[in-house]
Amino acid sequence: MNLLNLFIVNPLKHLDCSKGKFFRHTIFYVLKGASIIVAITGIYLIISGFFGRTGYFATLKGSFTEFEMARSIVCFVITLAINILLFFSLTGILWKRADDFRDNSFANVLFILPKLIKIAGEVLCLIPLFISLISFFAIILAGIPYAPIEGLMQLSSGIGSSLINDVVGNTFSAIFIQNFSDYLNLVFSGGFLGLFKGFSISFLILLGAYLLAEFIETLLYFLMKQSKPLNDNRG
Repeated sequence: MNLLNLFIVNPLKHLDCSKGKFFRHTIFYVLKGASIIVAITGIYLIISGFFGRTGYFATLKGSFTEFEMARSIVCFVITLAINILLFFSLTGILWKRADDFRDNSFANVLFILPKLIKIAGEVLCLIPLFISLISFFAIILAGIPYAPIEGLMQLSSGIGSSLINDVVGNTFSAIFIQNFSDYLNLVFSGGFLGLFKGFSISFLILLGAYLLAEFIETLLYFLMKQSKPLNDNRG
């Protein structure tokens, strides 16, 4: 009986009285772990993209003129910074939202779901945004960008994959533009339009996640026969 109370009864009582604290703290550690995994994955993708047969340095060994090489080097510096900023942002969002789960309480365990939906939207919306930024600078500079695209596609779980496939062709073909007229056409049709598409998809992902989360929250409050607080500071 002592063993039963120690390992079964007492933990179940604590779980019943915790008002979701057990789940909030579990998700806290999961999100913290996810942020660390994203950071490590980002470092790996960025560094591994330098080397190998399809690495960036191998790409630069092609027969480019000095001007083309100079443009690609400038493009490399800018797009490398964008990649670093992307993974830093993803890590930061997960790390901060993990703290929110630990520090804020929820009216009901069910309200954890809308919060997770919002976090997913905040993370996924960054993928098409940053990819369109990489493409934009690559087209403007007509250089070869540093973009571990395959890693980004796997990280996005298919979100924005059509945008990525559409953008990659324009991005890596920019350096082979033969005349100024084609360059201007690609700048507007691929650069600015691609940037607009990236921002639009990111906004729609974020808006969709928040609308779905708010709808679920409102529905839960309705089913509980409560009014949703005007100032909801639960995080």
